[in-house]
Amino acid sequence: MGELVAVSFQGSQNCTSESIIKIFDRAANYTRVKSQSELLPVIVFDEIGLAELSPHNPLKVLHAELEIENNRYGFVGISNWRLDASKMNRTLYLSTPDPDVKDLILTGKTIYESMQRQSQGQIIQLEPTIIESLSQAYFDLHENLKETQADYENYFGLRDYYSLIKGIVRDSMMMKNETNIYEIVRRQLKANFDGVLDGSSLLWQHFCQYMNKQNLFNEYIRPSFNLLLDQSLNARGGRYLMLIADSESAIDYVESYIHIHQQKQNVAVRTLIGSSFLGDLIAGNIYAE
Repeated sequence: MGELVAVSFQGSQNCTSESIIKIFDRAANYTRVKSQSELLPVIVFDEIGLAELSPHNPLKVLHAELEIENNRYGFVGISNWRLDASKMNRTLYLSTPDPDVKDLILTGKTIYESMQRQSQGQIIQLEPTIIESLSQAYFDLHENLKETQADYENYFGLRDYYSLIKGIVRDSMMMKNETNIYEIVRRQLKANFDGVLDGSSLLWQHFCQYMNKQNLFNEYIRPSFNLLLDQSLNARGGRYLMLIADSESAIDYVESYIHIHQQKQNVAVRTLIGSSFLGDLIAGNIYAE
């Protein structure tokens, strides 16, 4: 029986044909590896719909690769919308509807149980009602944005919900009984549901209501920016932190803050500035050392 090996690729509106060809080359390398079991590479193309919007038309290289007589690897494309007919005709199309509250609860509990099994015997105390209330609160947020702020309907998504549950379980393992579970929940809500739009306040309000603990709403205030920044710098398993500011002065502040943190924690920090995104190449938006 062969062993499946995932070869991941993140699609974007800036990807090129060359970058996609390299993924197939990576998959080909696995077929040459000598192993006790046959390796079956599977290319996982995330956000393939975004790649279709690229001005470089990178998906044209898929036409030949996905033909049955030429296909040497498994291929999975993930998208929020259908692709054009030339791609759809070469694939098996599976559509997944938006989850309801029951689906969210089941997924949340499954994530918790999976992390519990991987905790090497460490007991993680997390009441089922917490996951249930968070699931209902997330569903309410999504419905609220759909009805009141349609432009932000998809600003938050399932990845934020999954990361929320993982963050709460992870913090519960690390801090044990040192920190109240509701403090952890409030902090993770802010860490995963903030940005241009702050969804953490509505989530926290509805969470307290579903838990029948309205007194918690004012007892645990939203964490400060510095606290979240410290958490991001200290946590190896957390999400990457994206800072959104109105001016470039924020970069100077964050660099100064990180430098102080580096001295306190005696850790090395490397700063990379700039990107290849088209928006960052516009005069006035490009950053240089």
